[in-house]
Amino acid sequence: MIRRRSFNRQYAENELRKVASVLTQKTTIFIAGGVAMAFYGLKEATKDIDVVVQSGVDAKSISLALRNLGYVDPRRRIATNYRRMKASAILENHDGFRWDIFERK
Repeated sequence: MIRRRSFNRQYAENELRKVASVLTQKTTIFIAGGVAMAFYGLKEATKDIDVVVQSGVDAKSISLALRNLGYVDPRRRIATNYRRMKASAILENHDGFRWDIFERK
């Protein structure tokens, strides 16, 4: 099993800012999981950011913004149980930081 790198709150905040700077439309996201815990000071690091959006349009908007920042779909090389989460999109940058995007889940 390959051990993935962990990222601190500051890294996640920087990635959120980058995405916000390239979004082409207003998009509301809800942050869950480890990053949300890090923002509340309950966790020091996480491997990804889990976001929930309200529509497929919002999921596509976030996905396009991430791809414009160089994120790619890692699903060919991730574990089957991770793929079963039924995310609308899973995108990862060159550092290994991953976005899991869920539509209303």
